[in-house]
Amino acid sequence: MTTAPVFPVATLAAVTEAHLFDVAATGGFGEFRDAANPRVLDGWDGPVQGYPNHTPAWSRADFQRHHEAGWMATSVLPEAHWADVAREVDVEANAAGAAAVPGFVLKREHLGLRHAGCYVDLSGWPAVRGQLEAAGIGNERCRVRIADWTGRPQRFGPDQLGAGWEAWAHQFENVETLGYDRNWAWQVPKWAH
Repeated sequence: MTTAPVFPVATLAAVTEAHLFDVAATGGFGEFRDAANPRVLDGWDGPVQGYPNHTPAWSRADFQRHHEAGWMATSVLPEAHWADVAREVDVEANAAGAAAVPGFVLKREHLGLRHAGCYVDLSGWPAVRGQLEAAGIGNERCRVRIADWTGRPQRFGPDQLGAGWEAWAHQFENVETLGYDRNWAWQVPKWAH
């Protein structure tokens, strides 16, 4: 198991000056990006999140290019067996549904892999939370990354997510013209396995 690197503000250098967020002023650990197509992030030297089962699929080499900064794999498919290669499951249209999240978390735990998680937009969160809580799974077992394109990083805690829940990261912007999303990590990232 690799240790999670804390990435410095210097890793944000690829972002235009107008888009930089001061880690000290904003809080948290910094920005990471995700993209369906790994080639879109070739010029980004910061941490990434990619998809091993999307078309085009991220290869091991695609992830390893970001080894120093950190990387995380996310499954777009609902089958729990993807938990052996992905840290989180993607809950949105044309991906996994809310009902897939508990099985994904349990499969990672069965494999001895910690820090299972889910990616979900704010409007889809109540359904995911209902599934997790019905299965007896809380925030200590399932890390949550919330998508809400506000254009600026913000924290999501019990006021927005319900008692006992806090998002570790926020996907705050979709840069559609360039094909990637921007995320802000509020807690120490748990990169790779």
